[in-house]
Amino acid sequence: MKAGVDAVIFDLGRVLVEVDLDRGLWHDLMRIGGGDPASIGSLRDNELLIRFHTGRLAPREFHEEFCRRAGLSLGFDTFARQWCEVFDPMLGMEALLADLAPRIPVGLLSDTDPLHFPYCQATFPYVGRIPAPVVSYEVGATKPAPEMYAAAVRAVGVPAANCLFVDDLQRNVDGAIAFGMQAVRFTGAGDLRHELAERGVSGGQQRI
Repeated sequence: MKAGVDAVIFDLGRVLVEVDLDRGLWHDLMRIGGGDPASIGSLRDNELLIRFHTGRLAPREFHEEFCRRAGLSLGFDTFARQWCEVFDPMLGMEALLADLAPRIPVGLLSDTDPLHFPYCQATFPYVGRIPAPVVSYEVGATKPAPEMYAAAVRAVGVPAANCLFVDDLQRNVDGAIAFGMQAVRFTGAGDLRHELAERGVSGGQQRI
C-alpha cells in the first residue's frame, strides 16, 4: 500500500523562488570556481560555492576570496547586494503555500548560503513563514547527502515515508527517494498542484 503524504518539503531555488543566472555575480562565480554558467545544476562543481554552502566560509571570508580570485574591488555591502540580485518570485508558489500550509506541515530543504537565505526570507514573505527550515550551511553538507534529508524529516516531525520532497534537480529527487522519502521533480506550480491532488494532499487543488 502506498504511503500517504503528511508533510511537503520544498527546495528553495527554482522551486519556491526563481533564479536568473544572467544577473548578479553568477558568471564571475563560475569563472573563478568552476562549473557551467548556463546550468544551476553545476553548483556542485564550484568548489568556492560548496565551501560557502557548507559553512566552511563565513560571508566576509567568501566576499574576500571571491573578489581576490575575480579581480573585483567591491565593498562587502555592495558585493552582498549584487550576490542576491538573482532572485524573483516563482509564479504560483506563494498561492500554493498559502493553500497548503494551514492543512499540512511544510518544510524547506536547500543548498544555500548565509547571504542568500536571509535575503529570500526577508524579500519573499511566504519563504520566511516556513517553520524550521533546513539549510546546507547549518547542516555542513549539501544534497543529496543523506544527512540533509534526515535533518529535513526531523524538522517537520513526520516519518520519511510520509514526506514528499519537491526539487528541480533530478539527482536531489533521486537522493530523497533513496533515503526513503517520496519525491517529485518541480516543473511548475500548476503541475505540482496536480501532483499533490493526485496524492490526496488537501490544498493541492487550485483555488477558485
